[in-house]
Amino acid sequence: MRIAFHSYLDQRAAQQRAPQLLGGEDATIGGARFDVPATEEREELEALLRRLKPIEREVLLRFHRDEASVEEIARQLAMPAGTVKSHLHRARARLRTAKRSR
Repeated sequence: MRIAFHSYLDQRAAQQRAPQLLGGEDATIGGARFDVPATEEREELEALLRRLKPIEREVLLRFHRDEASVEEIARQLAMPAGTVKSHLHRARARLRTAKRSR
């Protein structure tokens, strides 16, 4: 229950930090400029992420979106670093497979 609660809090905080812009626009966060993905790209990404198991999605997002290290993720989710690496590897493999099948 503690892991689920902390995952919920992390996701809620991430949603509050995320830019609320329409696709195709430029955004500035912390002085860095980047392109916001177009609506179709965002929808495709969300569809691919929904295919992942919840723990794989959580680890993948923490690693790539939040730029957390494997050790930080392991500590946050109370699991060994090797398990985090396994979830990350499986998530990436599932995304590659799902992307090819589209």
